[in-house]
Amino acid sequence: MIRFRHNPCNSERITVKFGYDKDYINDSFHNGLDIGALTPGVEGDELYAVDDGIIKSVRLNSSTAGNYIILECEKYTARYLHMQKTTVSVGQKIKVGNIIGYMGSTGISTGPHLHLEIKTCKFDDKDYWKKDISGKYIKAVDPESLLLKEHWAEKHFINLNRKGITIYERRFDDPITRGELFALLDRVSTN
Repeated sequence: MIRFRHNPCNSERITVKFGYDKDYINDSFHNGLDIGALTPGVEGDELYAVDDGIIKSVRLNSSTAGNYIILECEKYTARYLHMQKTTVSVGQKIKVGNIIGYMGSTGISTGPHLHLEIKTCKFDDKDYWKKDISGKYIKAVDPESLLLKEHWAEKHFINLNRKGITIYERRFDDPITRGELFALLDRVSTN
């Protein structure tokens, strides 16, 4: 089973879903998931590796996809399109959560977003680029189903960590961690 170990960006604002959409370009199949920038219209959001892997391709200035990279993971490949800037090179080993570039609006794009494609094959698989009659990549899967859904408390935990406040790392369905977090949030909110 495929599952991301890290979300590809901090934004959760989905602007175009995976699949056939009559309002999409030329009534075609949308082979990825579009996630809009944290601040609509503003480029530069960090993009992260969804899993450990190797960079198999870095392409700059593609007429349609703009700047993009392909990260090959153990069970799938992830293609990140329309990047403002990439920070990786072909052959580089990447760890989950590493910054691999920044969200942009390169190629054919209506604004800053990440177009993320996931395929259940290796980059050198003969079917990697093959599409069916509807225009769907035959190895493509819906990235939305792979996104990590954060518990609301985990978002607070991450924000506290960014401010230099740490608590023990435990699962957020663990009652001890929830108790620690609530106590910490109460203490921070009363200061």
